[in-house]
Amino acid sequence: MPLAHATRQRLSDRFFLELLGALADELAARGYNLLLSKITQNPAEWIAWLLKTKRADGVIVVGQSLHHQHLNEVAASDACAVVWGNRLKGQRYVTVGSHNESAAYLATRHLIEQGCRRILFLGDPAVPEVRARLDGYLRALGSAGISRTPTLEVPVRFGSDAAYDGVSSLLDAHAQFDGVFACSDVIAVSAMRALIERGCRVPADVAVVGFDEIPFAAYTTPPLTTVRQDCNAGARLLVDRLLQIMAAEPAQSEIIPAELVVRASSLRLHHTTVT
Repeated sequence: MPLAHATRQRLSDRFFLELLGALADELAARGYNLLLSKITQNPAEWIAWLLKTKRADGVIVVGQSLHHQHLNEVAASDACAVVWGNRLKGQRYVTVGSHNESAAYLATRHLIEQGCRRILFLGDPAVPEVRARLDGYLRALGSAGISRTPTLEVPVRFGSDAAYDGVSSLLDAHAQFDGVFACSDVIAVSAMRALIERGCRVPADVAVVGFDEIPFAAYTTPPLTTVRQDCNAGARLLVDRLLQIMAAEPAQSEIIPAELVVRASSLRLHHTTVT
């Protein structure tokens, strides 16, 4: 798990646990064990060492982080590796991942349909998957004739309090926004905490959508609208592709559709109608 973009992000991150659990089950069903490592340096050298020393038969990289070129080096060395991540220009390695751009488009369009016109984006676009989500967010704004507002794009990292601090700072500065699209459920929950502490009603004043559909998303107050990534399908495809590469068979990248799960945190129109 390369985490150069967020060295403080823990392996206990809820989405990581969901994907790792699915991977462990899928690998066990194929007769393999899972060796887990968090790395913050160049993964190309680490993967080469891991395979050379025979500590592993193959490697699944969870997230590209800032290592797109390094992962291309891994592919050029014919190493047995696959990546959970986004399809990128000039990519030579095999990826499996959600359709981040279209899922973000759906999430943002949902907020627009709920009457939101100034939508806050929370996420670090240096990460390829988040960059795709920003592209989907911008496409939805453009399709609705809403101008881009750079001050409403806050580059917060995963696994930090930056979302809480960023939203708090905007509210303290009296910034105007009526919707939030957060690039993870943890970020969304942090944003909701900042909103509620400052007297904003969710969703009546500000509608909120997250990303990942981690288990506690349905149990927040209000329950969180989010994008569901299919971890079970992702794990199955990652293992399928890795075993194909290990057998010297052709392996193709795969994009998995993501689904918008609508709950109370974003239903601004419904709340306004009821009240």
